[in-house]
Amino acid sequence: MKVLTLAVAFLCFLVVMDMVECRRARKRRRKPQPTVPTTPLITTQKSTTSPGVSTTEAMVAAGACHRICEGGSFLQEDGCVCRCLRSGYQYNDQIGRCEDIDECTDEFNCQGGECTNTDGSYHCGCPRGYILHANGKLCKPEPRVIPCRGLTCLSGASLDEDTCRCKCDRGLEYDYFSEECIDIDECALGLDECGQLCSNRIGGYRCFCLQDFRLNYDGVSCDPVDPDCKDNAPFCSDVASTMECLYNAGIRRMCPKSCRVCVG
Repeated sequence: MKVLTLAVAFLCFLVVMDMVECRRARKRRRKPQPTVPTTPLITTQKSTTSPGVSTTEAMVAAGACHRICEGGSFLQEDGCVCRCLRSGYQYNDQIGRCEDIDECTDEFNCQGGECTNTDGSYHCGCPRGYILHANGKLCKPEPRVIPCRGLTCLSGASLDEDTCRCKCDRGLEYDYFSEECIDIDECALGLDECGQLCSNRIGGYRCFCLQDFRLNYDGVSCDPVDPDCKDNAPFCSDVASTMECLYNAGIRRMCPKSCRVCVG
């Protein structure tokens, strides 16, 4: 209990939960009692005070708020309430003190990362390849650093971001002088798989055989031409599920293996 010293001194003390009663007191000063942390008392505006003294001031003088909350308090117009002074804490009315808030219980505080609660705060750790958003609550993909940023390729070529080189379609290569895709001569460079003869084409090549040889089904190897199929330009045809050699003269024979590969 404290004594409020005014022009006319009153001794104010709490009578009931919603009323502070003041009585005339002797004009003497008393040492203020020590503050004891405990649960605050919230009172209503109904009280009797001296002229010029607010209800809140009278309540403080009467001892209504002398038991301040542990960890902090807040004085409002209608009384005293507990409020934690440090962020990241909340007041527990049951134990009468401020407790740390576990922010990790809120799934929106660390989306896509691992949340670790700390004293009065928390830490959001992001996995490899992700960085924390400016709001501190979201892990976003880490921007990829492209070392060849600013380079461009012309004539339909595409940029290989791993090598920073322009690449063209198969059978073509990029010429940095003309800045266009040009054909690769596989035959001249020995890149073909032809068994005998090679003819270059745009974007590829074609295999041919020497005289008395015919190209196999694989398109690259050559076999000797059978003597029975050598003259009159025979070709193979599926007649009654039997392969036969057809000649211009109308002769039909069983198609030899080497003859079957020549069509036309």
